[in-house]
Amino acid sequence: MLQGGLDVARLIWRRQLRNFAVSVGVPTLFITVPDLLDTLRFTFNNPEATFEERFEQIRSAPLLVMDDFGTQKASSWDKRSCFRLSITATSTDCPWW
Repeated sequence: MLQGGLDVARLIWRRQLRNFAVSVGVPTLFITVPDLLDTLRFTFNNPEATFEERFEQIRSAPLLVMDDFGTQKASSWDKRSCFRLSITATSTDCPWW
């Protein structure tokens, strides 16, 4: 996980990681955490997709690159959702940055 204060070029490193992964054929999901959480929330009112289906799509991405972690309004639901993603990544050796 790349961490640091403001203006330390994390986004540049994440984009370079994503671009390299894509160039060698690794399917990659690059998303900001606030957008990721919104995507999950939208499933609550969508009869065509369930939360668990969408969560599994995100969780099973061969490479998940998340940006702006910690900038979202941290409700207990937000924290649980992010925690579930991080547990998956650390328990399955799934690469995510």
